[in-house]
Amino acid sequence: MTSPVLVVAAKEIRENLRDRRTLFSALVFGPLFGPILFALMMTLTLDRYDIHYLARRVPGDAEMDGYSIHRIGHGEAMPRIGYVADAPSLYRAMRALQPYVIYQRVGCAYTGIAAYCAQRSGARLVWHASSDADLDRKVRLA
Repeated sequence: MTSPVLVVAAKEIRENLRDRRTLFSALVFGPLFGPILFALMMTLTLDRYDIHYLARRVPGDAEMDGYSIHRIGHGEAMPRIGYVADAPSLYRAMRALQPYVIYQRVGCAYTGIAAYCAQRSGARLVWHASSDADLDRKVRLA
C-alpha cells in the first residue's frame, strides 16, 4: 500500500510539470534571479552590521577587510585546564561588543560561555554543529 504522503507528493509534482508557466518560472527565474537577490541581500547586510571574530590565535597581520579580529585568552598554546581558562577574557570581549547574534563553530568551553553571554544579553546564539564527515558519504561515524 502506498503512503498518502507519497500519493499527494506525486500528484503535486505531476501537476507542476504539466503547467508550463510554473515550470518556466522555476527553471529560468530561479537560477537567473537567485544569485542577483543573494548578492543584493549580502551587500545590504554587510553595510548595516559590524562583524567581529574572537580568536585565541591571531596572526600579526590580523586586519581583514569587512570584519575585526579580537584576541582572547593568553598565549598560543592550549591552557592546561582547557579553554575554560579563556572564560573571563571571552566574557569581557562579548560584553564590550554587545552582539545581536553570536555564531559559535566549535564544541568546547567557548560554546558554554557564548550561551551564557547570549542568555544574559538577549542575543541569539547560533551553534554550528557539523563537520566534513557530514558531507562525505564515505566517512561513517558511529
